[in-house]
Amino acid sequence: MAQAKDLPRGVKQAQPKSQDAKEGLKAAMISYSEGKYFHAAYLFCGLSEKYPGWVVAYMGCSLALEGAGAFDAARDCARAAETLTGLSADDRKKISERVNELGKMKEEEKDAWMRDKNPENENAMNKEIYVLSFGGANAGFGGGSDFTLSLSGKLGVMIIKEMDVSLGLGYETVSGLVLSVSSAYRYYFDDNYSINPGAAVNFGVSENGLSISIALNGGFSWYLDNKSSSADIIVSLNKSLASEDPSISAYVGMTRYF
Repeated sequence: MAQAKDLPRGVKQAQPKSQDAKEGLKAAMISYSEGKYFHAAYLFCGLSEKYPGWVVAYMGCSLALEGAGAFDAARDCARAAETLTGLSADDRKKISERVNELGKMKEEEKDAWMRDKNPENENAMNKEIYVLSFGGANAGFGGGSDFTLSLSGKLGVMIIKEMDVSLGLGYETVSGLVLSVSSAYRYYFDDNYSINPGAAVNFGVSENGLSISIALNGGFSWYLDNKSSSADIIVSLNKSLASEDPSISAYVGMTRYF
C-alpha cells in the first residue's frame, strides 16, 4: 500500500466509473464517518493507488490523516492532489488553500486540535480529578486589622476540566483557624497559563469566636510538569460580615493535580 508521500503525482485527473471504485469509496467514507481515521486513510490511500488521478481519493486520504492527527502526511496527500493535471481552476484553488492551511499550523495548534478531537489523549491536567494546594504565604491588610500572615492548604475536585470546588484549611495570625469553601474557573491561554476568577466563603475560628467573610478572587496559574502541578498567585477582595471595611489579601502557593 502506498504511503501519503508515494501517491501517484503528475497524472491526469480522472473519475473512475466502475462499481468497484464506488464500493471502495463508500467503505472509506463509512470508516471516516465512524471516526476510524487510520482505517479510512488506508482505504482512501488504496483507492488513490488503484485509481491514479482520482482527486476525491487523494483529498479523502488527506482529511482522514488529519482526523488521525497526522498533519504532515495529510499535507503530503493534498500536495499530491495539487500535482494532478486537468483540475478545474476552482478545485485547484481549494486544494492549494488546504496545502497552505496545513502548512501554517503551529505545533501548539496541532496539540490543541488533538485535545479537542480526542479528549482521551489530553494531557495530565485534563485527566486529573483532585486538586491539592498549599499556600506558602498569604499576606493581607485592611478591614480594620493589622497586617496578617497565614499558611493554608486546600483539597478540591475538578467538577469539569476548567472548574474546581475546594475545601480549605489554614491558620492566620489574626483570625486563627480558617476554614474555607471556594470555587474557581480557569481560562487557559498559551497552553501553560490560566487566569482563574472565583469566589470563596471563609470561616475564622479564634478566641474571639466565629467570623465569616466573603471573598472575590482573581488568580493566575503557571502550569508545570505537563500540567500535573502549577504555581499560583491569587489576589482576594475580602468582606467580613463583622466589619464595614474590606480587606485585600495576596496568596502565593503551589497546586498538585492527581
